[in-house]
Amino acid sequence: MKRILTFISALMLTLSVGAQVDNYCLRLPSGGSVTCGEMGELDNLRNFTLQFWMNADQWTSGATLLSRGDGLKVQLGDEGALSFTLNETTFTASSDDLAAGSWVHVMLICKSGVARVYINTTLKATSSKSYTLPESTDEFTIGGDTYVGRLDEIRVWSAVLSSDYEYFYNTTLNKWVPQLDDLVCYFKLDQELCENVVDYKAIFVPDQSFNHHGVMNGGATKELCTDNTKLPYLLQGAYTNNARFYDRAIDRDKYLLANDLIILGSEIQVDNAGHVVALSGNDHGTLLDEAAQEDSFEGRDGVLHLNGNGGMKLTQGLLNPTLTDGVATGGYTFETWIYLNKWTEGAYIFRQESDDGTEGFSIKLGPEEKQQVVVSVNGNKFTNINKMHTGEWIHFAVTVNVGDGTVRQIFRFMYNGSSAFANANYSGTSTDYTPTNLSNYTAYLGENLDAYLDNTIIWNVNFSATNLTAHMSNVLMPAIGKEVDTSTMNAGGGCYLYDDSDEPGFDSYSQDNWLKIMASAYEGYRGYKIRLSVQGSTSDGWQNTIAKGVNRQNFAKDLAALAEPYDGVELDLEWMYGTQTTLGQLSDSIRKYLAADKTLFISCHPSGPYQFPPAKMDNCDGFTFQNYGPDKGLFSLDNYTKSITTLKNYGFAPEKMYMSYSTTTSGGYSNGTLYTATTGIRNGAVDDDYSPVTTGAMECFSYGGYNYWFGGPWQVYNRAKACKDNGLQGIFYWDMGNDVATSHQYSFPKWANYAVNANVDSLVTVVDINYPTGIRDVSLDGVVSRMQLQTNGSTLTVALPGNAKAESVEVFATNGKRALRKSGNATTLAIGTLPSGVYVVSVRTKGGNVYSERFIKQ
Repeated sequence: MKRILTFISALMLTLSVGAQVDNYCLRLPSGGSVTCGEMGELDNLRNFTLQFWMNADQWTSGATLLSRGDGLKVQLGDEGALSFTLNETTFTASSDDLAAGSWVHVMLICKSGVARVYINTTLKATSSKSYTLPESTDEFTIGGDTYVGRLDEIRVWSAVLSSDYEYFYNTTLNKWVPQLDDLVCYFKLDQELCENVVDYKAIFVPDQSFNHHGVMNGGATKELCTDNTKLPYLLQGAYTNNARFYDRAIDRDKYLLANDLIILGSEIQVDNAGHVVALSGNDHGTLLDEAAQEDSFEGRDGVLHLNGNGGMKLTQGLLNPTLTDGVATGGYTFETWIYLNKWTEGAYIFRQESDDGTEGFSIKLGPEEKQQVVVSVNGNKFTNINKMHTGEWIHFAVTVNVGDGTVRQIFRFMYNGSSAFANANYSGTSTDYTPTNLSNYTAYLGENLDAYLDNTIIWNVNFSATNLTAHMSNVLMPAIGKEVDTSTMNAGGGCYLYDDSDEPGFDSYSQDNWLKIMASAYEGYRGYKIRLSVQGSTSDGWQNTIAKGVNRQNFAKDLAALAEPYDGVELDLEWMYGTQTTLGQLSDSIRKYLAADKTLFISCHPSGPYQFPPAKMDNCDGFTFQNYGPDKGLFSLDNYTKSITTLKNYGFAPEKMYMSYSTTTSGGYSNGTLYTATTGIRNGAVDDDYSPVTTGAMECFSYGGYNYWFGGPWQVYNRAKACKDNGLQGIFYWDMGNDVATSHQYSFPKWANYAVNANVDSLVTVVDINYPTGIRDVSLDGVVSRMQLQTNGSTLTVALPGNAKAESVEVFATNGKRALRKSGNATTLAIGTLPSGVYVVSVRTKGGNVYSERFIKQ
């Protein structure tokens, strides 16, 4: 089977991906065409659907838009009418919408042989007889004679298309479209970097053995389309956060249903001068002096080499265990692979303490003759001997292990999976294991150490011997579709794998790495943005914090720095009631410091209208309106549509309004009283027995003894449709982790995409054309009405029907590259220099017709 698509798969981790995908259409001059293969799937059909958008530059009666010989043809009729030929019989459809210079959607549905024509989804004609499409070896051709204008969104279905989703007439399709099996071909036209017209069915089903990629002829081109307002490309947003990213195993397809990923990854420090911090610290290390990264050493890849004259500087306050009544009850852990080249007494493996060693925590080497490892907590020593050695890789760890309360049991030392404890003869008498004032001190690795390090991790939690043994072969790391315990990952202070020679001190337990991992879901795709959202650290209080001008400036500066690797930022500072004067002033400060190419969105909760100051709205690129729970009334479709009107009347520009739905439910109610927090629809709301309410009304399910309300898939669809119908910016949801798997028939973002496709697009630059019927042996015997070819391996002879005269002859490889061209009334071409393979010959006649055929060069 031939490879169908070639993708550019290099991911731009800086995320400078530009705007979401642009809409392109097909531009046809007179004689321009696209040939798409014979399309034998249409043979003998009595049920099929044909859809396309058209915009004729001039209305030329008889101009052909689409054809498959005389068995299927769509042409311009008299002005205001289209002519349809089915099996050599013609009928017409008229509409006031059919006029030159206007975008019009045309749909032909044939059901049990009876054909109906819809113009902008309104029925305009019904055939008077029953049709069956004939068997044909004619190619499906777009254009080809005197049609001059544009075409877009050309789709052929081998069945009657359901009207459930308004025939998808004013949105694009993705691989989750219902009736995918009935889709014969789909020409979206948006792959402007590819010389051919891409058949998206081959993208949606990449393992099929054939495709209908089109070859452009006669000056046909792809053109940026900005004037079809009836086919809007809108935002489809999805919220996620670190906790749900860690433990919900969000599948890749859910990312690809969102062209605007919003990561809740930072927070304002309430009553702390307005500073903004990442929820997962970016604790990247800096190599000092002669420390260096090496690709490999003694069987381990990506290591840090310390030669006794350097180390790695980490960040201030890196080790920072949670304290309860001043005690690190959750413990903490240091682990690393270490290969000692030379024993240097007093050299530090890890240090985060005061200069005099009376505060903080450190691990260093003691006397070599004892092979002593010394752990210091606030100057109190816990030592272990005869386990650390030079000249071999050792997986070494120190973790809090209070044990029986004796000094010896305070810490567990681990060496290659074996536990050891402090040696009573060499340790002090204190049982204190909580370092003091850690936030005051910078952490360092490997000061004066002559060694190699690998996979160094600092944790703000303790681990069992079993856990640490498992870490020897498996560094805990989130990934797309992988579930990792949230509480464990939230305790990761810093992780240094030393695999990246450009950034050897990169912290893999950081917001920066979570961004890289999430962005990897879009590898090979384009048309998306990833933004950073800021939450309040409590449910209230942020209003008072930003009331001070200096705090707003601190906020804006911090946010601008955190936003560097993102496409934009969003403020999700709940809850917003009353006129938000200081929030408007904060938007002034953010615009002052935020890079010009970064977007600014502000998220709002309902209150009257959402009272962001109208005079400050120009600071923002959009407003995310959270039209969902926890109150059950917010799951009403009626309330949702009324809120759109309210927001417009308040002064929000429709193109900046970003509405929403939720994959979470209301809180749990009992006898009309709210008792519990929200839950996700993944928790049984749309189980295998679920049947959605088709009216879009809010729905209810019982869970754990309480009733929960939610919107349901039809309401999600209708909410997205309302955004499109009202000319809004798009629709988003909270959140990815609470939806069912994307493969589930009621995955909510999939239903939102039925109304407004996210248009996250595979990046295709080259296609291999592989038509399903193979190559026919063409001879000059007999009289036919199509071009005929004859070849002997060194020359190609062309014979046109009737008295047609050639103006030019071109030969193309199947990747669309032109191999030969000859002007004038040529009948033969020398092809001896062409490599063996399949080619397409395209002949343009002096009358403006274009004929195309395939041949094999042996």
